[in-house]
Amino acid sequence: MNEFQEMHIEKTIKHNKRVKSIRETRLPKSCVEAIDGAINVMDELHGSIVEGVMYGYHPLSMDDIVKLVDAFNKLRSEFTTREIPKYD
Repeated sequence: MNEFQEMHIEKTIKHNKRVKSIRETRLPKSCVEAIDGAINVMDELHGSIVEGVMYGYHPLSMDDIVKLVDAFNKLRSEFTTREIPKYD
């Protein structure tokens, strides 16, 4: 292995440790699920869009849009600050 490959492997190991720490200890399960759901939906949409560009058709279906909106709403609910209600 050359120096660049070794550096790449080191960085990959550090990245994986950081991600594991974030997912397992720093974030609640609901946040991890929201992130995973969004990543999965975006990955599916990316595949559909690439296929549509390759074959020249509109690749998104209503089901794709519903999945995207659902994933977006879960992310937004987990990672957007909420206004603190004022009670009299």
